[in-house]
Amino acid sequence: MKAFIIGIDGATFNLIKPWAKAGHLPNLARLMAGGAHGNLMSTLPPVTSPAWPTFMTGCNPGKHGVFDFIQPSGADFSLVNATKIKQPTIWQRLSQAGYRVGVLNVPVTYPPQPLNGFMVSGILSPKGVDISYPADLISRYKDKLGDYRVAPNIQYKQGNEAAYIEDIYGLIRAQGDWALTLMREEQWDVLMVHFIALDIMMHALWRFMDRGHRRFEESPFEHAIRDGYKLVDNYVGRMLGQAPQDTTVFVMSDHGFGPLNNIVNLNNYLMEKGIMKLQQAPWTQLKAWAWKRGLTPAGVYRMIETIGLQNLATRVSKNARNKVVGKFLSFDSIDWSQTTAYSMGHVGQIYLNVKDREPHGIVTEDNYYQKRAEVIEALEALRDSQGRPIVSKIIVREETYHGPY
Repeated sequence: MKAFIIGIDGATFNLIKPWAKAGHLPNLARLMAGGAHGNLMSTLPPVTSPAWPTFMTGCNPGKHGVFDFIQPSGADFSLVNATKIKQPTIWQRLSQAGYRVGVLNVPVTYPPQPLNGFMVSGILSPKGVDISYPADLISRYKDKLGDYRVAPNIQYKQGNEAAYIEDIYGLIRAQGDWALTLMREEQWDVLMVHFIALDIMMHALWRFMDRGHRRFEESPFEHAIRDGYKLVDNYVGRMLGQAPQDTTVFVMSDHGFGPLNNIVNLNNYLMEKGIMKLQQAPWTQLKAWAWKRGLTPAGVYRMIETIGLQNLATRVSKNARNKVVGKFLSFDSIDWSQTTAYSMGHVGQIYLNVKDREPHGIVTEDNYYQKRAEVIEALEALRDSQGRPIVSKIIVREETYHGPY
């Protein structure tokens, strides 16, 4: 008997069930009707990078050590990769037990680890490096299948929707075709195939589908996400058709999805409350003056969009854009000797500036809980423009994480 695991990043029953009922997703509908299904709890934060290591290890982030796409340390951070996972993965355990394993496209698997089988790493893999084990795996099939694709070739920007959507569909087809070939040509007892494209697509295009979204607009792209799900469903059916009949099949996601209506810049708020403080240098104070008047990278980009130059802006080199962004307030502008806490990441994480952990930490073991309580009190006071509380729940580390990290 074999096991086949299909990972669909960001997939949610809020979309799958109605689309399956309407006949758009016949293969997922067949699996739900013939098996068992239910909602999985994601990690905290409910983000790709900690969620898949939690699946791969059976451990919470406090034990495996991956909490986000980045690992912060004051003003600096590093991108996570497979070497940051501090627990054995299911692929390692299965290999040690003598099973032959195949792993395709799963996030946080670079650099690919030696195993009894084959692996192609997923997102967070650098460009221009070997992403497969064995190292010659991709070269053996490249003439037949073309270049292996880990991520989209086109970044979304307003106005390029049609090209972006076609590129996303191309990513699904490329990864699906590689999966079909490798599951047929390579030997495996346990195989996992992961699709990242729908997650990336929903981040960019949800508002075109959701008529309740405050930025919804009538467009030809209303069904683009649904059609992406249909394409993945088609590959699910084709892969199931290739799997032996006694194969046990799992379909899973790392987190759900929904609309993003508003953004809160927590570091701005922490500065307003005196929890984070700026350097007193004249250049930093000039940046702060500009920031208070809306001269931020986001504000400048909105102005560029307003006058119709966003396409020109995206053609500027990444290095040049980074130099421009560096002229604005950043972590380099922070006076860490006077800063209690900071936010880094994109889902509301706040880190205390702990002594002996952070490069310029000031929060000691003796005043840790007092300083944390002050941050919590400030967050509880945060209101929107209509006076309504913004923060519905504050979770401290010991309530959700268990382990050395």
